[in-house]
Amino acid sequence: MYEGEKLERGIETVLQNNIAAALVAVAARWEDIADVTLPSVASWTCGYRSWILDLASSNFPYIVTIVNGQNPVGRVEFGAQDVIAQSSISIFITAATEANANTIIHRYIEAVIDILQANQVIEGHKLRHYEPKRRIIADSTKHLVNAPKGDYEKASDVDYMRLGVIEPEYELLS
Repeated sequence: MYEGEKLERGIETVLQNNIAAALVAVAARWEDIADVTLPSVASWTCGYRSWILDLASSNFPYIVTIVNGQNPVGRVEFGAQDVIAQSSISIFITAATEANANTIIHRYIEAVIDILQANQVIEGHKLRHYEPKRRIIADSTKHLVNAPKGDYEKASDVDYMRLGVIEPEYELLS
């Protein structure tokens, strides 16, 4: 049975209900090493939107959840087959400096993984790997603070963007 949208919305709900506390916990773990203020999430969506990068900085952090694939695995037994759902949680952040952008995205990823590990079953799906795949993408580092208005060459018009992607896999429980 296809339950991608159900899982997608479930992941988003679990993150929304737990992100504030998880960010506080992560900040506390790091406060003696490298203290940085972690901004509250400003925007959420299920599924990607082509215009996210064109938003003003006040719309970030922006978290996107999507279940972008489901694959059958193993043999069919008794009319049933295991199903693995691939999901993606993308975290877009902006910060005044590149150093802070890097720190903030690392800590957001840590907070989201803490939430996933504490909530291993979501909408009848079990997290397959305790440590999900994750990466940081910094291809487009400069971002217009008041997008789409501004000048990339003017320091006061730009901040820095990072994208963190976490790719948990879930197994549909019978």
